[in-house]
Amino acid sequence: MTTAARRKKVLLSAYACEPNRGSEPGVGWQLAWHLAAHHEVTVLTRANNRAAIEEYFRTGPAVSLEFLYYDLPAPLLRFKQGPRWARAYYFLWQLGAYFFVRKVFSTQDFDLIHHITFAKYWTPSFLALLPRPFVLGPVGGGESAPFSFWWSCGVRGFLFELARAGARQLGEWDPFVRVMLRRARIVFAATPETAVRLKKLGARNIQLLSQVALPAKELAHIPRALPPRNQKLVLVSVGQLLHLKGFHLALQALASLREYDFEYRIIGSGPELQRLQMLARQFGLQDRVTFCGALPRATVLQELQRADMLLHPALHESGGWVVVEAMNAGCVPVCAELGGSVVLVNSYTGVLVPAHDPLQFVGEFSQAIEGLFMEPARLARLAQAAQSEIKQHFSWTQTADIVAQSYDAS
Repeated sequence: MTTAARRKKVLLSAYACEPNRGSEPGVGWQLAWHLAAHHEVTVLTRANNRAAIEEYFRTGPAVSLEFLYYDLPAPLLRFKQGPRWARAYYFLWQLGAYFFVRKVFSTQDFDLIHHITFAKYWTPSFLALLPRPFVLGPVGGGESAPFSFWWSCGVRGFLFELARAGARQLGEWDPFVRVMLRRARIVFAATPETAVRLKKLGARNIQLLSQVALPAKELAHIPRALPPRNQKLVLVSVGQLLHLKGFHLALQALASLREYDFEYRIIGSGPELQRLQMLARQFGLQDRVTFCGALPRATVLQELQRADMLLHPALHESGGWVVVEAMNAGCVPVCAELGGSVVLVNSYTGVLVPAHDPLQFVGEFSQAIEGLFMEPARLARLAQAAQSEIKQHFSWTQTADIVAQSYDAS
């Protein structure tokens, strides 16, 4: 831990920051919470997060954290309706936050500013323009589904990928994004793909650091001994039912494995539900596949503990919360070798399947699953190694240690 004499006053910019949440709000909260063990941390976040944060401090453990709450004027809150307007609101919030923090500087100073959420490199944080050392990340957004997969995602998925690629390109042309990246003393990249794009845009000190980790209390509550395995193997996928999750590819892969005794549970809701149900019938898997709908997180963790494999053929994502949760539960991940999965999984803890085109990927994904069906001893070894890997390398305590040490060098 950083010594008291070296404690810095750090302003964390965390638009999304909320206790007891996953995804972006969880990143903002967990990193702020754990960095407070090293430095004097003040978090700048949205005013609508205030109730949840203050309720947590009334009932939860104490920690030395300060908060600054800022939101745009009430009439502009209408921009929060719908994803396109939400992006516009976020941009305006970042711009307003710059002037808000400038006023704060008149009464309170900071040694450095660190932008955490939203964790996307191609949207600007105007706080980089302030006369303080600036740190960014971990950020993602550089991941892309290989073009050969776009049509396998259906018309809606194809149009989404096209729009996403265009929006990212516009973001990279944004002069404020380029200034932010060039002014940053350190940029943490969540994936190798993002690191490549950051370098092309002029970022200097780029370090690879995953966006996902688990708090100590969750690591402690997962038993080290693996739960009993049923004769029937249980496979599970978790996430919103969106094309980019690749669940349609998992169903195609399982179509050639009907001779094996397995159950496939898909947890989540979303616009791809009807298409996935149709594919399950088309591939003769309707008696093997259960669509569980969206479940509370505690229930999802229980499902992961009773499952043998996590099928995670995501085509692009910066993190992969469910991957670390599955590994921590002793559920072996079988993933596409894309995006954040390559940072989380290796040959000792799971299976990464190369993804060049849909036909090749479905074939190799099916072979990977079959290999684990046929080698239960290997499945058990991977499960035990996965649990050990998460405890050693993907705790929020360790992530905060890495970030805190980077402050000393900035």
